[in-house]
Amino acid sequence: MLRGISSINLDDKGRLAIPTRYREELQECSEGQLVVTVAVDKRCSGEAGCLWLYPLPEWERLEKIISQLPTLNKMAGKFRRLVIGW
Repeated sequence: MLRGISSINLDDKGRLAIPTRYREELQECSEGQLVVTVAVDKRCSGEAGCLWLYPLPEWERLEKIISQLPTLNKMAGKFRRLVIGW
């Protein structure tokens, strides 16, 4: 797992530039396929917010876990819509 804080911007075409220090490892573990979603983290509240990047295989495992949360639990539903819906 990679952790860190990096300020990033989208270019004029809406592309996200991955910070150099993460590129090689992300390429190796994701085969070039990433999922980007919003962060559900108190440290990331505010105007700027945060994004989480997941290699596709890791995201698929996480998505399966989140999808199995109780459907009648309001907090679980909100979490599911926020993380998967984005």
